[in-house]
Amino acid sequence: MIENPSTPSNKVKFDHSAFSPVTVSVSPVSKSPQVGNLTGNVRQVRDNAADLHNLVAKWDKCIIEGASLVDNAMYLKLERSSDGKKKVNLYPPGLSNICEKLDLLCCEMTDIVTLMKKCFEELCGVAKLETLRATNDTPMFLTWPSDKFAEVVDQICKAYSKELELKIFIKENFAHLREKSDMIFYRTSWALQPYISSSSARIPLAAILKETGHLK
Repeated sequence: MIENPSTPSNKVKFDHSAFSPVTVSVSPVSKSPQVGNLTGNVRQVRDNAADLHNLVAKWDKCIIEGASLVDNAMYLKLERSSDGKKKVNLYPPGLSNICEKLDLLCCEMTDIVTLMKKCFEELCGVAKLETLRATNDTPMFLTWPSDKFAEVVDQICKAYSKELELKIFIKENFAHLREKSDMIFYRTSWALQPYISSSSARIPLAAILKETGHLK
């Protein structure tokens, strides 16, 4: 009788002596981030991570304020005619005031991106110092070496810089739009932030905060 190949045979004995488990004394992830009165490069990296988080929070606040301004501008331009239908009033009263506020908001967002780039530059400096000390391959907190922080912040800065370009473009052109569909597209582009995705900015930021001990 032929045994069913899918059924394990009791005659087969597995020799465990041929294999030995790999043991790790301490997992680097199991270590707690450095705490207490940090100094030097470690302190600078942790402070930059906190600064970056605060800048992103300020950016998000600007996005909400800007979305409200763009909405107001769109509703102002789409006025109702006597027959109840909406038509476009290209430059209605009050539009200039909204555009001025949007311009100030974009200036604030420009400052935010500039400060993000400053964080990147400081982290590059830290990485160079760690290289000179020959400690650039040693994790500063949990698992990341010094140059990893600059690499990830550079990725975040590029995403926000690209998004800033889009916001400035919307600010400069929204008042001159004639079609309702274009206004809706611009408004959606402002709110959705197509260049700031989870992979390009949100997850990397969370990873930095986790690595430096700001997130538990």
